[in-house]
Amino acid sequence: MNNVAIYSFIQSSDSYKKWITDNTIPKFLIMNQFLIKAGDSHNFLYIVNDGLLGLKTTKISQPTIIELQNGDVIGDDYFFGAKMSSYDVIALQSSDISAIPLNKLIEKINSDKLFELDFFKSILLKINYRLNKLYVLNNTSHSTNTFLNKANDIWNKLDNYLNYVKSILQNANNEYLKDGNISIETKKFVERKILFSFKYLNRIVNSNNSLTEYQKEEIGRKISFEMLPYLLLTHHAERWLTKPNGYAGDYLTIHQIYQDKAIGKGELGLLLDHCFLQISACKAVKNRRNILKNQIINSINSNSGITDILSIACGPAQEIFDCYLELADPTQLKSTLVDIDNDAVTFVNEKIIGSNLSSQIQIFNKNLVLLAKGKDYLDIPLQDIVYSIGLMDYFSDKAVIIFLNYFYKLLKPNGKVIIGNFHPNNDSKALMDNILDWRLIHRTEEQMIEIFSKSLFKTNPVEFVYEEQGINLFAICAKH
Repeated sequence: MNNVAIYSFIQSSDSYKKWITDNTIPKFLIMNQFLIKAGDSHNFLYIVNDGLLGLKTTKISQPTIIELQNGDVIGDDYFFGAKMSSYDVIALQSSDISAIPLNKLIEKINSDKLFELDFFKSILLKINYRLNKLYVLNNTSHSTNTFLNKANDIWNKLDNYLNYVKSILQNANNEYLKDGNISIETKKFVERKILFSFKYLNRIVNSNNSLTEYQKEEIGRKISFEMLPYLLLTHHAERWLTKPNGYAGDYLTIHQIYQDKAIGKGELGLLLDHCFLQISACKAVKNRRNILKNQIINSINSNSGITDILSIACGPAQEIFDCYLELADPTQLKSTLVDIDNDAVTFVNEKIIGSNLSSQIQIFNKNLVLLAKGKDYLDIPLQDIVYSIGLMDYFSDKAVIIFLNYFYKLLKPNGKVIIGNFHPNNDSKALMDNILDWRLIHRTEEQMIEIFSKSLFKTNPVEFVYEEQGINLFAICAKH
């Protein structure tokens, strides 16, 4: 646990600081991942070591109540009678958290009166600080009516278009009720209008430099509120919105995007689900799988012996299995996969066994942050390729540099790292950011080069490869 966070919480006795340090469980959240969902039982007291969390109401039309930063405490309302959380807590940035089991904490409080006094003094100071934050936020909210009114013209345009979209969806549903199906012509018309609406939203919201992030979020909340009944008819968009595994882009989301199969509730839900699978971001995810496969196959063809590759945050790892399907001799490729999600590891391990590739692929349930900081170890030989297909756009530049330094040490001489990242020209960014709350850090080529230059790769040339739309880029750099 970060000592600064301890000192900002328990401020008197070093022995009490040590007790908290000794009894905490480290936890790391990637951006957009939930720490707590409303209705969860209180089992831990959380302290924010590093990062930024948002404490939100469950009302889709209301904004973040407050942001929680280094040293802030979450779950203290348990001590004032709340048995379960009345709010969501989500990572606004990748965040390092320490969790103190409540059963241990209560036992310590009941057995040590001086600790109890010190603990509740610290809690009250935190509550006072949080109330002051809320006071400032509320005053700001009252003074921002004019500020938000600046977005009214844009909202009115969007509202008019939303009403039009809802009318064509209703017409499509009426056609189904009348004829027992929705015609191909109607489906194509609806798909065209839905996809245009997402790009239209991106053009007038995300690309509008006169709007603040707060205004964009407010517009997004209004759209979510209006479109929620339709989103809930889908399978994929509903899953991205509700994030059952804590964040939208988990292994199952990626696997299902690869499958490209609309599911949905009823004929209209099926049609809408198909539309969401055609957004630019989903197409980019489907396209990038082939790019990685080609990079790996090219490396195998240029090597005389076995090619060693390491996939970080492997997810469903479908590109790896694609490679083995293409290889005449699977022993040419030795693959190591790493993912923090135990469900992802189980899912991929079943595919490994089912494909009879246990001798060629090994998978580990590991935390990249701990690996990169030297707090965990991966016992593997030096690699020809180390890559991450969809993780870096959840992390800050500072974190990516730390990861690149770790990857550099894992590479053979002339081995290469491949880092995937969404590009700012993603025309489904506003949909993802402001409606689905699936936020990614989009980076340009210049920003990627700057990150590499601050790592152990330094000024080594960075090559860029793009999927067909140019929305997902891959930065490739060799170790010299």
